[in-house]
Amino acid sequence: MLVRRALTPFAAMAAVMAMGSTAGAQNAAPFTIRYPPEGATVREKVPIRVPLASIPEGGFVAFAVNGQFRIAITPQPEQRAQAQPGAMFEYVWDTKEPIKFRGQTKASPPKDGEYTLSATLYVPGQSASQAETSSVKVTLANSISDDPGAIRLQYRYPDGAQRIYDRKGTAVLVAGLSQNVRGSGEREIGAEESELSLSIEDVYPNGNAIVRNKLRKLLVRQNEQETLIPADQLPRAMYQEVTPLGRVVYQNVTHSFDQFASLGVPVTAALELPQLPLQTVRKGDTWRMDNVKIDVPGMSPKDQPTVSVDCKLEGYEWEGGYPTAKIRQTYSGPLKSAILFGGILVDKPTIKFERDIYIAYRSGTLVRVVRTLEVTGRTGGGTTNAPAMGGPGVGAPMTL
Repeated sequence: MLVRRALTPFAAMAAVMAMGSTAGAQNAAPFTIRYPPEGATVREKVPIRVPLASIPEGGFVAFAVNGQFRIAITPQPEQRAQAQPGAMFEYVWDTKEPIKFRGQTKASPPKDGEYTLSATLYVPGQSASQAETSSVKVTLANSISDDPGAIRLQYRYPDGAQRIYDRKGTAVLVAGLSQNVRGSGEREIGAEESELSLSIEDVYPNGNAIVRNKLRKLLVRQNEQETLIPADQLPRAMYQEVTPLGRVVYQNVTHSFDQFASLGVPVTAALELPQLPLQTVRKGDTWRMDNVKIDVPGMSPKDQPTVSVDCKLEGYEWEGGYPTAKIRQTYSGPLKSAILFGGILVDKPTIKFERDIYIAYRSGTLVRVVRTLEVTGRTGGGTTNAPAMGGPGVGAPMTL
């Protein structure tokens, strides 16, 4: 019995030493891309993962797509402290974000096809030639190859549903011709990040619905200073009756929108659902849509100018996890009267309007809107040909 008792602590120590050796081996994990696997088909947001344990203290990882550098990042101390065995370190490649690859004149979203994803480990005290690189080939497939044929695009309003949209927008003043002297460069006059709630309050037998628009959060950047607008200073909710095609039958008018717009904040306080075609459409079809609100940032909803836009169903692709129809809307021409753009009065404005709409054609959900608006005209200071560019983009909704 005494001998056994004497041996027990040694046996326990041996077990601890064995476990320690195993843990040490895990910490020396090989540096290699574990996800996505070689030959995988990917879409939208693609996480590129390497073992966290393969990155020594002070080391960092540079990620690239087709040899084009994207980002260099290092694990944070708290990330290491909270890591579980087998933890991964990742960078998410957003395949919808424009990239300027070698040989291209401007950045654009990557097209479907084969790409090489690489991760390179740099360790302190080692030269660049000693850096380890791991790479995999994947196939990007954001487009949907199965053509659903003729479809009728309509919004569906589940009674009681609430959708939360994230929006980002920037208004930029671009130098033009002033007193016969051509300027250069651009100046940001405002930017915003906001969160808007779209709630379905009631649904009628004909498919129309009463929706409640409420701006819940707003961060504004003006003159390089960011301001979080207090919730009690945001405009009151706007109620609208809308059809399955997105046409507004009725909306309440509240002075809070005018008061908010008078601050010159380049933001819209309601979500204007893009209007959908009455007829069924196929990929490649074009049509014209009348009385479309331009949605100029900083203007009250009742004062928004309307134009006729050219529309095209460009195709089908994955967006926000939904199979969506992508509609492109364009307009280029003059407006009938002066407008207030981000707090700047523009006289005799000419605009260039481009908007990409992604609507889930099965669920009837507005998933995303990306818009660019250029305004050219004469400002109060007498500057001509001074385009202002911007417009909020609407992110994928989250149904609560």
